[in-house]
Amino acid sequence: MTLEKEIRVDPKYARRQVVIEGHFRGSLSPFDIPSKAKIRYDEKQKRFRVDFEYLTPQERRLPKMFGKNNFLWVGRESGKLYAIEIRNIEKAEIPSIRIDLIQTIGQLVDEKQNVPENYVARMNLGLAKEFLDTETEIYVVK
Repeated sequence: MTLEKEIRVDPKYARRQVVIEGHFRGSLSPFDIPSKAKIRYDEKQKRFRVDFEYLTPQERRLPKMFGKNNFLWVGRESGKLYAIEIRNIEKAEIPSIRIDLIQTIGQLVDEKQNVPENYVARMNLGLAKEFLDTETEIYVVK
């Protein structure tokens, strides 16, 4: 059985401004902010997945592995976070993955820190990190 739910991303994230490279303030375009997150848990395959949907059409995605059999999918050109998938996880373990996800996304942000043209990707990943940290209902699968 597959359990699913959607969470709308609060528009407050669109108003956030960030100092980029210490020179200017920037904010994300509405096209770089997810409009909603779809959360799925497949009990048979023991797979937890969060998909982020954007206003723009989807681009080609690149998988990035973290841990054993766990993946993030980011946009090839934009670096936006499109999906997170955790495999071989029991439903009862889902609440405990929050900190690992936040740390993993933090590491991705750090990887892009020294590449000036990746500021939109860094901001998008930072937004995703904040969303995954504050929206704790993501980890409640019934």
